[in-house]
Amino acid sequence: MMQRKYSLPRHTNLANTSTRFGAFFIDVAIGFLLAMLLFFGAQNIFWFNGGYDLNKRMVDYTIESNLCYIKTDEQGNQSVTIYDTTNEYEIYEEHVSYFYLHYLTGDVEEGMPYAPNFDKPIKKDDGSEVLPKDFYSVSWFNYNILGITEEDPDRETSSLYFTYRKDADGNYDKTQIGTPKWSRYNSDKGKVVELTREDITVQYKSVYQVAYRYLEAEDFYQEVARKFYFGYSLCATLCALVSGAVIYIVIPLFLKNGQTIGKKILKLGLANYEGYRFKNNQLWMRFVPFALTCAALLIPFITTFYVIFIIILIMLLVSFALMMASPKKAALHDFVARTIVIDLATSVIFDNFVEEAEYIAKEDNLPKEVIAGEEPELKYEK
Repeated sequence: MMQRKYSLPRHTNLANTSTRFGAFFIDVAIGFLLAMLLFFGAQNIFWFNGGYDLNKRMVDYTIESNLCYIKTDEQGNQSVTIYDTTNEYEIYEEHVSYFYLHYLTGDVEEGMPYAPNFDKPIKKDDGSEVLPKDFYSVSWFNYNILGITEEDPDRETSSLYFTYRKDADGNYDKTQIGTPKWSRYNSDKGKVVELTREDITVQYKSVYQVAYRYLEAEDFYQEVARKFYFGYSLCATLCALVSGAVIYIVIPLFLKNGQTIGKKILKLGLANYEGYRFKNNQLWMRFVPFALTCAALLIPFITTFYVIFIIILIMLLVSFALMMASPKKAALHDFVARTIVIDLATSVIFDNFVEEAEYIAKEDNLPKEVIAGEEPELKYEK
C-alpha cells in the first residue's frame, strides 16, 4: 500500500513499514557477515600484538591463585578448569583458604606465587590502611567467608553451617579457620537437622564461587582484564563501523538513489525531507547514530554482552518509535540526516521543485487515451 504523508511532491510515496523492515534485516544480515569476516582478521592482529600476553597473564593469575588448574583432555588440549567435585568439601576448603590467607597476603612458601599487590595497603572502613597480610586474617576469613557471626555458633538455635574449632580444653580456638557443623537449626522445620557431606560441600562450593569472583574483582586482575577486553571491544567496534560504513555509505554512493542492497532488492530509495533528491553528505549524517552507538561500546565497564545488547535494543526501539510517530516515517537516522525512505516502484525523484513543475506540466497535457492511474513514462527520472 502506498503511504503519502504531508506536503510531499505529487509523485513521492513513502515506503511502507513492513518493506522498510525487510530491507533493514537484509542489510543487517549482510553487514553481520561482513563484520564477522573483518573481526576474524582483526582479532588475530590483536592476539599477536599483545592480546596473547594479556590472556596468558589472566590465566596465570587464576592458576597461581590455586582456585583453578590446567586440565588436559585425551587429545592433549589444555584448558583452565575450576574444581567441580560434588562431595569432597575439603578440596574447596583447601583452595579457598589458601587463596585468601596466603596468595593475597604473600604468606607463601619459598618459590610459590603470590598476588602482585600483596604489599599494597588496603584502606579499611575507618580510613586506616593495612597490608593484605594484616587484613586477610583468620578472623576475617571466619567472619566474611564462612559467616561465623555468633559468639556461640554451637547453640541449639544457631542456623550457621560453620563453627569455630575447639582446643583440647573444649574452648573455641579463633586462631584457626572454622570447621563445618554437622547439625544446624532448620527454621522451616523448626528443629535441628543433621547435615551430610553433600550439604557441607554445597556451602563450600558457594564460598568457592564467591572467591573466584573476588579474584576477578581484584585490582591486579582487573588492570589486565580491562586491557584485554577493551582490545577485543575495539576490534569489534572498528569492524562494526567499517561494515556499517560499507553497507550504509559506500554501497549507496555507487547505487542509484542512495540504495543499500536491501533497498535495491525491495525497490526503496532515499529522498531529502522535502521529497527531492538527497545530497551525499546526508548519507554520512544517517550513519552518525550508528557510529555513536558503536563508540559508546568502548566506554569502560559496559562491554559485557548484556549491556551491549541493551544499548542496541534501546537504539532500535527509539528509532522505531520515531518512525511510527513521525508524519514522514522518519527513523532516528532519517531525523538526524533529514531524509525519508520512498517507494521507488510508485515514485519519481526530482532534483528540485522546478524539475517537478516541468514534469507535472507535461503530465497534465497527456493524451486522454492514457489509462487512469497508469504511471506515465518517467522521462525526468534521474
